[in-house]
Amino acid sequence: MTVLVGYVPSALGEAALAAAVEEARFRDEPVLVVNTSRGDAYVDPRFAQEPDLDRDPS
Repeated sequence: MTVLVGYVPSALGEAALAAAVEEARFRDEPVLVVNTSRGDAYVDPRFAQEPDLDRDPS
């Protein structure tokens, strides 16, 4: 099993990521983080950028 979480760099996204990491640790399973943007935009400031993706959530 894999724990799947959608992430955006906001308070809600941070809470979702923290909950997913906690659940994955509890179940000893990996976490898959989904980061998306609108189909017509390759860069959107509302979504995770490179520094966000490199950060350790623990």
